Amino acid sequence: MDWLLPMFVISRVPKPSRAALAEQLLPMALPGPSSQRLALAAIGAERQLKRQALTEQRLVEDAIRAAKFTAAAQLAPFPALDGAFKRLPVAVQSAIFPIGTP
Repeated sequence: MDWLLPMFVISRVPKPSRAALAEQLLPMALPGPSSQRLALAAIGAERQLKRQALTEQRLVEDAIRAAKFTAAAQLAPFPALDGAFKRLPVAVQSAIFPIGTP
């Protein structure tokens, strides 16, 4: 009976997102001390953050390529894109717009 509500929630999520949701719920379903479940949840959260960062990086790169921007300063009129670009690591920013690019 304890599984009824989580299964209902999972079934209502779009299919592509079900695995991610199940991964987030898994630590709570496992037996054992809460510290072990917390450690597993932290590992899962870290993996999710890395996936999100990589997705955002790819979106920024694709948008910059599609718009044919040649310098980071050209992103200023587009606050969402500019903000996403600035959140990228400096090494990635430099790869997109090499240093010395106006």
